Amino acid sequence: MPVGIDAAAGAGPGGGARQARHVPEVRAQETMVCPDEPSAHRSHPQRQRFHSWESRAILQYLVSKYGSHKSELYPVDPERRANVDKLLFFDIGSLYKSLVDYFHPQLMSGAEADQRKGNAFKQALDYLDLFLENNRYVSGDHLTIADFSILGSVTQLEGMDYRITSYGNLYKWVERLKKELPYYEECNAGGIEAFRAWAMNQKNSNKLI
Repeated sequence: MPVGIDAAAGAGPGGGARQARHVPEVRAQETMVCPDEPSAHRSHPQRQRFHSWESRAILQYLVSKYGSHKSELYPVDPERRANVDKLLFFDIGSLYKSLVDYFHPQLMSGAEADQRKGNAFKQALDYLDLFLENNRYVSGDHLTIADFSILGSVTQLEGMDYRITSYGNLYKWVERLKKELPYYEECNAGGIEAFRAWAMNQKNSNKLI
């Protein structure tokens, strides 16, 4: 479902996509789930309601609209912003895509693991581990929305009990962010456990087929 960002004056604070509602320096006045089609974008004269449905686009929007111009989360400097965008595109086009391509058939239909798709997924993890070799965060020395997005993708693996300890830089980055982000547990723990229960149920169901 798409997520609607309500920018009406006086609206109360609400949730957002993935970690978006807890991004520092960002104050989204209201976020809600709406049954609109993905392509729907509405504008109401009185409330100026805007709808979006892609979590990475929502992160970009929230910081651009509500963040400080000095925010490091999504820099205004073109070169630095391009570096953040590069990592967001890497996430949706390589990391998360390869994760879904590899695990989805196994979970949904009990298919055998596809080695070619598995190699593509591991290559994406290799690249990410390389990005973090000399950087504290995925796009450099400062926390950005690219970290939020990629952290959401990587920690999904915990729900499938897939270990990333062999990717030393990546593993350290994940564990450090879990401690650095005071809202990590609130935003992620429940969802990961729910996903783990669903994945286990899928595996058990596939065994009965």
